[in-house]
Amino acid sequence: MTTMAEFEVLMGTCRLNSGLRDALKSCFEQTLQPNAVVLVVNSVPIREAEQALLDDLTRTWPRLRVLTTQVSGLMHSLAIGLEACRAPLIARMDDDDIALPHRFECQVAWMQAHPQTTILGTWYQRVNDSGSITRTVRLPTEDRRIRRAMLWGNPICQPSVMFRRQAILDLGGYNGGVHAEDYDLWVRASRRADVRFANLPKVCLSYKDVAIGEARGSRQAYASVLASQLQQLFTGGGLRWAPAAIWTLAKLMLRSS
Repeated sequence: MTTMAEFEVLMGTCRLNSGLRDALKSCFEQTLQPNAVVLVVNSVPIREAEQALLDDLTRTWPRLRVLTTQVSGLMHSLAIGLEACRAPLIARMDDDDIALPHRFECQVAWMQAHPQTTILGTWYQRVNDSGSITRTVRLPTEDRRIRRAMLWGNPICQPSVMFRRQAILDLGGYNGGVHAEDYDLWVRASRRADVRFANLPKVCLSYKDVAIGEARGSRQAYASVLASQLQQLFTGGGLRWAPAAIWTLAKLMLRSS
């Protein structure tokens, strides 16, 4: 009988609301339980009411570890949380999404069966505020196709990801791409021949349309993606990044007009 590997869930938030509780609940009501969920709360004044809410969350789920910081931004929270994690496998999760019950079991099984895989995403479903599914997103599943798609967009859904912690630390972790910290990390990872990407051809996450609109459509996000692409172009990533950067610049200009 194969022993399932240890893993932790990494989440950052600046909102202490019912959506966060629902996201945490989905992490703990899994067919395979995480060793811990590391939650980094950023830029939230921790007064009596906030502390009482956090205390209630940790009483409800004893495996929840809460860290707080006054430094704002998801990128910084993820950097702090990644250092605090200890398990060899880390599953990412956002504070307003829902992990489907089989997600962690499927991903851990894949990572054990495919030790060459470094970063593993999944297909996901987009849902509106009422919880109705608006679209199922099927991402490329093979490393070669994922790398090719990365030139024109983000083929890895960050809150669906599971990765090998040490490999991500070796890449420098989350250290760039404000508003597109995931894309910056994937692009840097794509420079390494020993890094392999994959997406499970299975829907494992409910991703809220509201979050998609706020993040993916913003000028800041396009600017961060462009910065990552230009960095690759000018630091030896290859001329293939030039048309990708031009395409992103065009989208940024249209968004700014």
